[in-house]
Amino acid sequence: RHLTFPGNCRYVLAHDYVDRNFTLVLQLQNGKPKSLILEDKSGTTVELKDNGQVAVNGASHGYPVEEKDVYAFRRPDGVLGIGSQYGALAYCSAKLEVCYFE
Repeated sequence: RHLTFPGNCRYVLAHDYVDRNFTLVLQLQNGKPKSLILEDKSGTTVELKDNGQVAVNGASHGYPVEEKDVYAFRRPDGVLGIGSQYGALAYCSAKLEVCYFE
């Protein structure tokens, strides 16, 4: 399914409403994906940026990332991944143009 969201805002894509273990948010800028952010229950954030870089708690970081309950990686084919040990998993193209969730 293809969705289009105009403007500059954040959209909650997935959230564990029962145990509050994770939240997955898409940050848009001028209607285009700017970053995909995964926050765990302790407040740790891992952010995939539209330039292919990754940040942990706002600070630049290299791949792979393993922080508390969240992680991020870059596959050999260039696909970026972000996930939580509580079941959230997203794969995205390097510019976040296409993402899918498991």
